[in-house]
Amino acid sequence: MIKIKLPVGFINGLKRLRHFFRSFKNRESERTHFGEEKPKFIIALQRKKWLWRIAMSIFLIVSLIFVTSFTAYITMVLTIRGEEVEVPDLEGLNTTGAVQMLSELDLKLRIEEKRKYSKGVEEGKIINQEPSAGTSVKRNNTIRVTLSAGTRTIVVPSLIGQSARNASSIFASKGLNLSTVAQVHCDYVVTNNIIAQEPPPGAELIRGSRVDILVSLGSTEKLYVMPDLIGKDYERVAPRITGAGFRIGNVYNRRYPGVRPGVIIMQYPKAGYSVSKTDIINLWISE
Repeated sequence: MIKIKLPVGFINGLKRLRHFFRSFKNRESERTHFGEEKPKFIIALQRKKWLWRIAMSIFLIVSLIFVTSFTAYITMVLTIRGEEVEVPDLEGLNTTGAVQMLSELDLKLRIEEKRKYSKGVEEGKIINQEPSAGTSVKRNNTIRVTLSAGTRTIVVPSLIGQSARNASSIFASKGLNLSTVAQVHCDYVVTNNIIAQEPPPGAELIRGSRVDILVSLGSTEKLYVMPDLIGKDYERVAPRITGAGFRIGNVYNRRYPGVRPGVIIMQYPKAGYSVSKTDIINLWISE
């Protein structure tokens, strides 16, 4: 149902015409047929017949122009409103049903070349449309739809324990896509190998679905407290550091008054800092 909101000017004009019409209709009284007081200039016109005839002619011409303008306005509004239609819901229909429904609304159908797999929609039926259902569009517009490629499923292969580098190509060969790659330290899986995957191995997915994997960063590094080496003899300390699995990096020689040669005078990391066996220990010794 089309609702038309009239301008205020039209409504006021109709009221004035109604009042004048009532004034002309009752010529014998100074009031209208409905008891309303007539305008004074109308009373004066009605007392002079020749002026009255001219006034009536002008009134009829003005009324005709007003009615014609009003009719044109209504026609224009209906024409503009009639150009737009609401897009129907085409999902689940076949192309024949969609064409028939759209033709009744003066809309056209365009089918996308690439189809998509779907669990819930049979092959050959519409699974997506653009613009969406309920959208207002002008007549003769084109509605684009995508058809279902069916419900073909793929069994997810197991990549647990395998290298993450090959995961993307393996999934692609099966018709699946690698989505998220998360990483975490793990003591029982080699670095860069897959710890887990989601969906799990053996799950059935439609072609093009995504699989997430969790990749090992290797064992968690064990941390130690850096001892205080300052004042100790380098030749005695160095073998103990390397023997414990730590690495000595740069050893700098520097003159330090009052200290005999070969004594550690500075260290990095400093005493009390946390270190791991992969960190580098730099030492400064006196000359």
